[in-house]
Amino acid sequence: MNIGRLTLSSLALLAGVALQTGLAWAQAWPARTIKLIVGFGAGGANDLQARIVADALTRSLGQAVIVENRAGAGGNVAAQAAIQSAPDGYTLLMAPTTTMLIVPAVDPKITYDPVENFTHIIQLSSFPLYLSVKGSNPARTVKDLVDFAKANPDKANYGSTATTFQLVSELFNTHSGSKYVRVPYKSGQEMTAALLAGQITLIFNEPAAMMGFIADGSIRIIGMTGRQRSPDFPDIPTMAELGYPGVQLEAVGAIVGPKGIPADIVTRLHHDIDAALKTPEVRKRFHALGVTPAGGPVAPFSANLSSEIKRIRDFAKEANIKLD
Repeated sequence: MNIGRLTLSSLALLAGVALQTGLAWAQAWPARTIKLIVGFGAGGANDLQARIVADALTRSLGQAVIVENRAGAGGNVAAQAAIQSAPDGYTLLMAPTTTMLIVPAVDPKITYDPVENFTHIIQLSSFPLYLSVKGSNPARTVKDLVDFAKANPDKANYGSTATTFQLVSELFNTHSGSKYVRVPYKSGQEMTAALLAGQITLIFNEPAAMMGFIADGSIRIIGMTGRQRSPDFPDIPTMAELGYPGVQLEAVGAIVGPKGIPADIVTRLHHDIDAALKTPEVRKRFHALGVTPAGGPVAPFSANLSSEIKRIRDFAKEANIKLD
């Protein structure tokens, strides 16, 4: 009888220790630095959004959140690094349209599934891309750019840092009958510098890397790829308004991690990032990039991925677009 009581007491004690250990583990996160991977160089919209989020999380979590730029293969290097990381909440990925939508839609060699291989935490933002030229470029309209390409086939080129920009640029080629040739770059800053130096004719780009140059007239925007005009640039017409409805795409930014991050950690990350996106400070910083903050439930973002991937795949096939 005494042995039985001792056994039951021991079991209860062990269960209590196990429960306390589990709670302590959950409550301990984050106990060290969190890494937020960006698949492109510094200075672009993805990098700058990631740094805003990292600042906000560092304050709310009480642990350092650092941004690590791992450029390469159109964002695929960073995506693979995130997928292969331990699902413990210490490695996150700034996931742009290129990673979550465009590459899975058009690259048959891609080895990851944006729905199955990631834990989706929150959609950060959405924004159109802007068709831009150097301020001194005599082209004032899309027609001017089309005419230039026909008259100067050896000088007609465009810059791109990611598959998203390449896709939109090739859509422009297809729908305008132009033959602009791609020149790849590693970062938005590098591409912007090339445009300013006259090394490329045009770019489709997020405005983040161009804001100062747009303000001083060094870069001029001719059109944008959104469904409707942006409140940040209300005077810039959509490509549809300019006669090119097929050149339409709105980029998104999201925070994801490797598959299997514990639900309580996902909930905390979502809560803190969503709260940050609602603050006037963060909203002001996002709008200064020409980016609209998103937030809210992540389920609609996740649910729409598969259908959007199919739409882009069909779009690229119909336009006979071959991406590098």
